[in-house]
Amino acid sequence: MGVQSVVIVGAGPRGTSVMERLLAHHAAQQDSAARKELRIHLVDPFPPGAGHVWRTEQSRLYLMNTQSFFPTLIPDQGVGAPPLAGCSFNEWRAAQRATPWAGLSDGDKHELAGLGPSNFPSRALYGRYLSWCFEQLTQTLPDGVSLTIHPTEAKRVAKDHENGGFVVGLQHGEKLHADQVVLALGHVDSKLSPAQRELREEARSHGLSYFPPAVPNDVNWELLPAGETVLVRGMGLNFFDVLGQLTEGRGGIFEPTGLPAGEALRYVPSGREPVIVGASRRGTPYRAKAEMDSYYPASVTLRFLGEDAVAAIRAMGATAGFDHDIWPLLHRDTLWAYYTTLALAAPTWSHRSCCRSWMHCFMKGSTAERRLGQRGSRNCWLAMCARTRFWIWKGWRGLWRGTRCVPVRGIVLPRMPIWTRLFWSIWPPMPPGPRWVRMTP
Repeated sequence: MGVQSVVIVGAGPRGTSVMERLLAHHAAQQDSAARKELRIHLVDPFPPGAGHVWRTEQSRLYLMNTQSFFPTLIPDQGVGAPPLAGCSFNEWRAAQRATPWAGLSDGDKHELAGLGPSNFPSRALYGRYLSWCFEQLTQTLPDGVSLTIHPTEAKRVAKDHENGGFVVGLQHGEKLHADQVVLALGHVDSKLSPAQRELREEARSHGLSYFPPAVPNDVNWELLPAGETVLVRGMGLNFFDVLGQLTEGRGGIFEPTGLPAGEALRYVPSGREPVIVGASRRGTPYRAKAEMDSYYPASVTLRFLGEDAVAAIRAMGATAGFDHDIWPLLHRDTLWAYYTTLALAAPTWSHRSCCRSWMHCFMKGSTAERRLGQRGSRNCWLAMCARTRFWIWKGWRGLWRGTRCVPVRGIVLPRMPIWTRLFWSIWPPMPPGPRWVRMTP
């Protein structure tokens, strides 16, 4: 029969997802006699399931960057072994409103009462879902599986040259032998760059505070004094977390005004806020994400990368490549969706008229545009296609000359074109709409 030992370092969503797949595949093995005993070790100083980032006690001002209908720990399609327990977050959300889990806090129940499928949940609530999933999985362990949780840190992983496999050294000296080791580390602390170290030293020399990059919930925001100027370097997702903690987190209130989008809220300060100055290389915060009812907008139809094209690419086997087979078609579909949406949303829009009042268009437009939802959102494509005249011109050309925009390169690991990487650096970090509207008053 034999024994297979697996050590998973990190018990957050990634580590829990690996555990879920190990359990599912173990249970799906038909020949029970040939099935090895499976011993799983989870190593994490934080509670399994939620882990570090999704801790359940954190402020509810920290929102997820996806709507309720999208995230899931438990796969619902495209896997060989069916899951043993759990469900998607949206299914869990609906079920908890009807039959609350005993592990829910009063804050969880209050949030769930007003949370719909298209709303953005708090990270604390998603952490509660992850904790629930972990509990469900531990209650349905298949025969021949043991699970051991080590609430500590792994300090070293080395090959075991004598016995084979690996040795995982834990913080207090304990050692675990493993046939396989999975590093599901998630967000790890990074070393300060030379420029960041210089900023830290300059701040200290002038009696100032410097907060390095960190998980927002790890920062003690109370150290920032009221009335003092706070410079936030970077205007991505964490910028909106900082705004939330230094405004509503300090007792400020956003009141509805009854005015159109972009002016719909008025901020009533508590008097405990600092003066917040945001700065970034782009000089503007990310646009708000679109509000949609499903991951794929109903109005978007793939005209180029359709089922026939996918079947043809699959038939190529190992010779298929993203650069020269997939991206040209996906690029054309992207451009088609962008320009058809633009025609619906702003028939008189042009890059010249927008550039003449860019900041007004940027700040006032995002709140309204994110509500286009299923009709298609300009936000999802504007960042890539409408930055300059060159990009728009090149984009039109790409509709019928897509292969010229992405040269054919016969390499094993195709590199993404620089302008493609630019697009993906802008689109995924778009903040939730509720956070955006609190920045515009």
